[in-house]
Amino acid sequence: TVWFVTHKGKRKGFTSADVFHGLGFGFGQVKKISDDDLDTIQVDNPINNVVSHPEGALIKCGSSATVFQVIGSEKFPFSSAESFTGRGHAWDNIAVVDCGRFAYIVGSPVQE
Repeated sequence: TVWFVTHKGKRKGFTSADVFHGLGFGFGQVKKISDDDLDTIQVDNPINNVVSHPEGALIKCGSSATVFQVIGSEKFPFSSAESFTGRGHAWDNIAVVDCGRFAYIVGSPVQE
């Protein structure tokens, strides 16, 4: 199982590779951790559709430079690279998606 850790610190498993890839993720982005460490993270409902991203997912639309964090039905743009990295995010965790497929409302920019 490939797990996604939400911004609330819970892990959600992808139900299939099709769902994982359909949300713009790639297996090269997966970080390995020990079973002991994995067992310390509470399990949440699985990710079983390609309609919306799990809470806290980082996405960008195609070749656009803007990165968003998805929370609920909204996507929040980072106002700068510093606001992104300052929150501990890594560039290789961004899913590149066709934003036209997702009905996210654009929220307020994430400031430094």
